[in-house]
Amino acid sequence: MKKLLLPAVFAGLFLAACRKDDKPAEPAPLEKEAAYLRLIVSDVDQARISVVDPLKSTSAPFNVKAAQPSLYATSTGQFAAIISRAANTVEFFNTGIEKHGGHLHVHEAGMSPVTFSEAGPTHFYAHAGLNAGA
Repeated sequence: MKKLLLPAVFAGLFLAACRKDDKPAEPAPLEKEAAYLRLIVSDVDQARISVVDPLKSTSAPFNVKAAQPSLYATSTGQFAAIISRAANTVEFFNTGIEKHGGHLHVHEAGMSPVTFSEAGPTHFYAHAGLNAGA
């Protein structure tokens, strides 16, 4: 009896081990690179910038002081500094995407009501939460 019991137990374990579902694991679904993405694009011919949302395939124009401004992201990434040497101005655009701890708050995008004027602004520097333009 013992001689038959031991091979029967091993055969049962072998069959149980072979009954596993050997299907390969399905790959995780591909996620979008960023859930919140807005691109700010300056216009060469007209005094405007455009906010492009590639995930929604939309674009919205905003008027600025002069055509072909230089765009710079602030250190937080929430604002774009719009430097126009032709109009001697520095404007700011709020992208509406605000970093808040480990998550984001999404607001309406729009131009800041504040405009700075200076003869020939050309430089912008952003570092460690501070921004400077000259």
